[in-house]
Amino acid sequence: MTSTTPRIIRAREAYIQQAKAKAMEDPNLHQTIKDTIVTTVADNCEWDTHQHYREILDDIIRDLQQYADTLPTADELLAQNKL
Repeated sequence: MTSTTPRIIRAREAYIQQAKAKAMEDPNLHQTIKDTIVTTVADNCEWDTHQHYREILDDIIRDLQQYADTLPTADELLAQNKL
């Protein structure tokens, strides 16, 4: 592990916390999540027609997991009376 690795990890964690806080303020978060899911799937399916759909599925899952990491959990939303 290099000396920059912990710094990169802390920066990513800070980014995720900021993204979660911003998402928590979105009055249309439910619709925003839906729109992002639909767009992510559509963009991945149209992006490279030479790719096998199993690879596309892996890309979709990875992209959606990265997106989910930037959102508050259902428990966090419930605690703020936003669910």
